[in-house]
This record gives sequence, structure tokens and C-alpha cells, in this order.
Amino acid sequence: MTEKELMLAGELYDSRDPELIARYQFVRNILSKINGYPLISMTEKTNLFSQLLGKMGNNAWIGGNTVVLPGITIGNNVTIGAGSVVTKDLPDNVLAFGNPCKISRHI
Repeated sequence: MTEKELMLAGELYDSRDPELIARYQFVRNILSKINGYPLISMTEKTNLFSQLLGKMGNNAWIGGNTVVLPGITIGNNVTIGAGSVVTKDLPDNVLAFGNPCKISRHI
């Protein structure tokens, strides 16, 4: 297994692995663009977030201090409560929250 696979599986891993360091630097660069440029368009912000998260639908709202694991797909018209840990894909038109994040109801 690669160090990334070990990390995602919750096993011990070497955090100095070149692949993990490169990913860390990539994410820091994207986050600095999102947080450092308040005048960028919504389209550009959406593109930046999709680089981090994978696929995110339109009209999605993610509460503060929420953790979204890599490769997760978030559907259209989704609301995720603050402090949630999203471990599985979320379909369209749902309200979800919790640790792990679960669908509370369909909207």
C-alpha cells in the first residue's frame, strides 16, 4: 500500500512521503487563492472547490468546521450542517449533518 492509502485507511503512515507533501502544497495553494482573493467570481470559487473536493453540485452550502473526505461527491441543493464529517457521497436535495454525516431529510 502507498502512504496515502495507509493514511486513508487510518493506519500508520509516513507523513514525509513526497506524494503526500505534494498534495499538501497543492491544497495550501488552492486554499490561499480561495481565502486570499475575496473578489474572485463565484464560478472561479466553485472551480477551486471542485479541485479540492472532487465534484460539488450547484447551490450547496457547507457549514463551518466541516470535514469533507477526498473524492466525495456533493449533489445539487445540499445543506451540510456545521462540524460534520462527510464520509460518503450526498445525493441532490438533502439536509445532512453529524459525525459521520448522515442524511436528515430530503428537501
